Amino acid sequence: MMMRDEGVAEIGYVYTFIISSILLTAITMMSTDMVNDSGRASLRIMLSDVAEHLEEELGSVVTMAIRSPNSTFQKVVQLQPIAFTFGYRISATDHRIYVNATYERIRIHRPIMNPTNIEITGSVSSSAEELIITYMNVNGTQRITLGF
Repeated sequence: MMMRDEGVAEIGYVYTFIISSILLTAITMMSTDMVNDSGRASLRIMLSDVAEHLEEELGSVVTMAIRSPNSTFQKVVQLQPIAFTFGYRISATDHRIYVNATYERIRIHRPIMNPTNIEITGSVSSSAEELIITYMNVNGTQRITLGF
């Protein structure tokens, strides 16, 4: 009779160990997912801030181009504050600006106010630290290019 009690006690320890291991693994996986989701949300907010800043800068260049369509000028925009520790890539089309994270699959886009259909092209990486927005009128075609 004593043998049976010891066997039951050992099986109880094994079940307790298995259940504890499963619970610990589940808690670890859930907390890791929460941290990753939080990191992605923070990255999305930072990229949105970059896109909003560039949207304003491009909007001001478009406004200057509308006021003086036959001129040529450049505007230098600082890209990356010191606190940013991630890379991103900026690209633009005639009506949208895109900011893509380098290591995550996060893409932010914002509309560009471009009522006169000025041709907007170019892309630049955040490693350039500054963006040069150039406006020119070439043979009657108004163009804005992004570069570094």
